[in-house]
Amino acid sequence: MTIDLSATKKKDAWGKDFNKLVNSAELKSLFADFKARLTVGEMRGKVLMLSKEVYAEKPLGGYCYGWDSYLELAQQQKAYITAADGSKTPLWVQDYWKDITRENKSKALVGMLEASVKRDMTVEKPAWVINYPSAYLIPFSDSYREIAALNNQKTIDWLSSHTGPVGIIYMDFAGMDKSVDYTSTKLYETVGMKLVDAVIKQNLK
Repeated sequence: MTIDLSATKKKDAWGKDFNKLVNSAELKSLFADFKARLTVGEMRGKVLMLSKEVYAEKPLGGYCYGWDSYLELAQQQKAYITAADGSKTPLWVQDYWKDITRENKSKALVGMLEASVKRDMTVEKPAWVINYPSAYLIPFSDSYREIAALNNQKTIDWLSSHTGPVGIIYMDFAGMDKSVDYTSTKLYETVGMKLVDAVIKQNLK
């Protein structure tokens, strides 16, 4: 889930309301604490909230800093996550979406995949990775479909011939192998279910 606050001038008020909501008796127990070596077992049945927006002195989960739309890998590797105890963990984010071309977006996607499997996982705080196949050329639903059809397949192809930890793959049309266009006349091969399966299989490698 992404919360877009770009159109509001009341971020402080939003922060207070949001903090009250997530810390309510009904919701607080749903959230996992962030730590560098958080395991799937510790996550199971919970929500890990990594927020780019500061809503309280301490986060439920973690705060992300330095996350932006960068094409260059070196820039993508400068972000970090701050936990509730103030500790910092490196964060690598490929969320390149501003003024993209098909070729550059695919290049950024594969570049982060290749970097992620080369991470030193023996250090105390290995970098967390979030890699977006998704983007758009214009802010229109069929543009999302077009990029998903291109980059979901590229991700599947890359995973089929590589091993190693690739982090979080933040895909569009997850679970949907086909998606009909806005006018219901064209079918896009978004291969979202095949990509989900490929990511799961990657864990077994």
